[in-house]
Amino acid sequence: MSWHLRRDTYLRHAAIGASIRIEGNTLSDDQTDAILQGNASTVPAAQALEARNYDAALGLAHNFAQDPAFEWTELVLRMINGAVMRDLEDDTQGRYRTGPVGVGAYYEAPDWQAVPGLMAALVEWLRTSQPHPLVRTALLHLNLVAIHPWFNGNGRSARILSQLELMRTVQAPELISIEPDIESEQETYYARIREALGPRYSPDRHSAAEWIAWYVGLHACRLEFGQRLNHATMHDIVTVLGALERRGEPAEWGPIIHMASFGPFTTRDIQSSFQSCSPSAARALAARLVRAGWIEALGQTKGRHYVGTDRVAVLQLRGSELIRRPGSPGY
Repeated sequence: MSWHLRRDTYLRHAAIGASIRIEGNTLSDDQTDAILQGNASTVPAAQALEARNYDAALGLAHNFAQDPAFEWTELVLRMINGAVMRDLEDDTQGRYRTGPVGVGAYYEAPDWQAVPGLMAALVEWLRTSQPHPLVRTALLHLNLVAIHPWFNGNGRSARILSQLELMRTVQAPELISIEPDIESEQETYYARIREALGPRYSPDRHSAAEWIAWYVGLHACRLEFGQRLNHATMHDIVTVLGALERRGEPAEWGPIIHMASFGPFTTRDIQSSFQSCSPSAARALAARLVRAGWIEALGQTKGRHYVGTDRVAVLQLRGSELIRRPGSPGY
């Protein structure tokens, strides 16, 4: 059985929430998590769609990264942007822009007619250059923002494509997703980009060194946070198992109690945490925890989900507190 799946799902959803908030979305991490868990929500439809699109684009990036025959192509970049923007305003299905685009008041993006050539050169660089993976992802991010190849979704696409680059080469997942850190340092994020780009596209005239150092530093912070979270999770496992032992209840309930500390979950989450657990067995297990007072059921049968009761809250599990602490990143 796995104690980490619901935690890691929440962290992924928190990272998605952070990335779309950078672009003006107002969904909280909990709202983003609820939407992506399939729970009913009253948030604006366009904002919910932005979250679902980002999740789908991340899934597409993960599939690309797992393909041993993967090669960088312009089609890969366009597919990610197409997934990010699907059915939203300015959805061009990944096609490059055919006109000027505003990038605040501080930067003049390249003429749209130059975009195909610049993107072809970027892909060629991705296929042939061999700097450190963290340097590659920093430069990929910066160059996509600089070229601004699409009318919309450039920032989101750049953050996902940067993750794709790291997914291919880095085996430590806590290093990969830095969206919450970027959100918490959003002013610095834009300042570093401005310093690296200058007022218009002229890469030969501006150094990217400070941008790279700052960007790589975010990944170092991510690694440190991941280590703290893993330590907190080990503490939480001991705490939950101790509480169950004192009550004379089965240790197999532990992962479900742990997942309840991260917000609503469904029987599908229970199935994911237990190998060879059928839907009926997951429902029966949830019902036992409801009767024991650890969780409660909300919603009708089709949309039913579960949340922890005060019995879970009094355990004061550290992992969920660490993730939700103001200024704390997810990964």
